[in-house]
Amino acid sequence: MNEYATFEKINLVKEANLNEKWVQDRIAENPSILGLGDLILKDKERIHLRSTERPVSSPTL
Repeated sequence: MNEYATFEKINLVKEANLNEKWVQDRIAENPSILGLGDLILKDKERIHLRSTERPVSSPTL
């Protein structure tokens, strides 16, 4: 028997307890909810360096 679910559209701005962290936690619990096949969670959120903080590599001579 095929199972199905109906979904309700929500507005994250209007819902105080539903925020970006909540969404990240739901995806971390079950990455398949994204519908992208088998995924392995590496990080919930990666810290990106600003362009002024990136290491500078010297050209190879």
